[in-house]
Amino acid sequence: MVKIGIIGINKNNGHPYSYPSIINGFDPIFLKKYCPYNNIKKYLSKNKNKRFYNATVTHIYTQNINTSKKIAKISRIPIILNNYKELSKNVDCIILAKDDIKNNHKIITYFIRKNIPIFIDKQLASTIRRLKNIKNLINQRNKYLFFCGSCLQYSKRIKELRSKIKNKEIIRIEAFTKNSWINYSQHILDPLINYFNYNCKFKYAGISSNKIVSKKVFFKLNKKIDLIINLKNNCKKILIIFKLKNKKEYKIYLDDYYYSFKKALQNFITMVKKKKMMYPKKNIFFLSELTLQTSYNMGLIKK
Repeated sequence: MVKIGIIGINKNNGHPYSYPSIINGFDPIFLKKYCPYNNIKKYLSKNKNKRFYNATVTHIYTQNINTSKKIAKISRIPIILNNYKELSKNVDCIILAKDDIKNNHKIITYFIRKNIPIFIDKQLASTIRRLKNIKNLINQRNKYLFFCGSCLQYSKRIKELRSKIKNKEIIRIEAFTKNSWINYSQHILDPLINYFNYNCKFKYAGISSNKIVSKKVFFKLNKKIDLIINLKNNCKKILIIFKLKNKKEYKIYLDDYYYSFKKALQNFITMVKKKKMMYPKKNIFFLSELTLQTSYNMGLIKK
């Protein structure tokens, strides 16, 4: 049995509620009472309330002890901690379920140095310099195990679409996600890179902005495909539209959250059990570098 520690929480991020509930199962009464995210309550309740057979979340740390107690009651976590460093003595791996990336650097580097596998929600680092430091730390530990990225790369919608479209038919891809490049771009980039089996090159082509309400980020994909990523304040569902030479369009909403999260978590746990990376490190680094370099090009971060 793999013992897991979970770390959270930050504003507008429900993963500390959903991830352990997917692994441990959940108490429906406490879910209804304590979970502040209606969409999480809906997709958890719609799916079978089964725990993973090969893993359990045994410990939780959040910055707020009352929040920790609520999440622990919902997802049946027996032990609440006051310091994330205590996890290193008690668990086999970590789920870092908070995406306020600037505040995660110390946590990530701490567990890498302790050689404890870590599951990182979305971004690996908040600056190019920090990414290089983390990359060097990981490369110094040849067999270090980790996952980083968007769980939506496992969406069934992406798999289904791959069988319907030939890559040479695509002339344009337009995508829509929430208005924060550093936080939400990976919900688009990860699924697309997965779709093309990592056989793709991105060339940043600029940005147009309505400053507060929305942004459009432009790329050239494999020198042929126009890729436009729309960042919108009022975006409720992640949408990707594939436009073909014959003027046909295929729209996919990446809204199969339960399936995607469960698949990503199960793959991470399998990796920990087998002590073998399930994802090529170079692919994870490639996406992190692309995201941060684009952030730098857009003037959102310093190196």
